[in-house]
Amino acid sequence: MNRQFNSNDYHYLKKRGASRGHLRKIQSLLDEWYGRERANTEITVHQPHAVHISQPLEKLIQDAFNPKELILLNLKKNWPTLMGHPVGTAATPVKIENNTLVVEVPRSAWLMEIKRYHHKTIKAKVDQFCGMDFCKNIVYIAAGRDNVQGEPSPQS
Repeated sequence: MNRQFNSNDYHYLKKRGASRGHLRKIQSLLDEWYGRERANTEITVHQPHAVHISQPLEKLIQDAFNPKELILLNLKKNWPTLMGHPVGTAATPVKIENNTLVVEVPRSAWLMEIKRYHHKTIKAKVDQFCGMDFCKNIVYIAAGRDNVQGEPSPQS
């Protein structure tokens, strides 16, 4: 059988990055090396294998969304209900950084009250809602601060 590349072959390989000129060069080299009949088989054998669409999409999703960030988004959404009044309205989870949950409070008076009287309750509710391995510490910061400094709150 003396089969040459047809438009479907070119279209298939072009999708994988080969130009028409490049394909012609490959075809002529393989014709020369293997003969026309076997050349077509050789070029198709050396093409990359098809990959199911779920494989690259799964990797893309894993790279785009850190699992802890997804849990944090869910925690932010449910925070007011989970914490209740007054903590749920006065404090807001901001980010998770190095296994430390950063919670923002509007004023320093709230900062002191939450640290002193509500920390154990907040930690217990966060652990119950997110899982024990979500965060090791909780740090409370005044509104407007964008970095975590100072000592973490006492462990419960």
